[in-house]
Amino acid sequence: AYKVVDKQLSITDWLLGDRPTVADFSLAGYVFYDEDVGFDRWAMFPAIDAWRHRLMALPGWKGPWQLMPTGPAA
Repeated sequence: AYKVVDKQLSITDWLLGDRPTVADFSLAGYVFYDEDVGFDRWAMFPAIDAWRHRLMALPGWKGPWQLMPTGPAA
């Protein structure tokens, strides 16, 4: 799946059209966790990494780790 998405994002800034859509935000949750997957995802898929940085640069952006309740009060 990363290969397909990386190919698309190597020719477009966003998954669909010329601005972020629900498709971008739906997929974003899968690429913002830094668990060890056994290889360097961002070296292998540079277009996805650039897209992640475009998402993070959006006004008001908050990553999934900032939106999920954590700690004893959660």
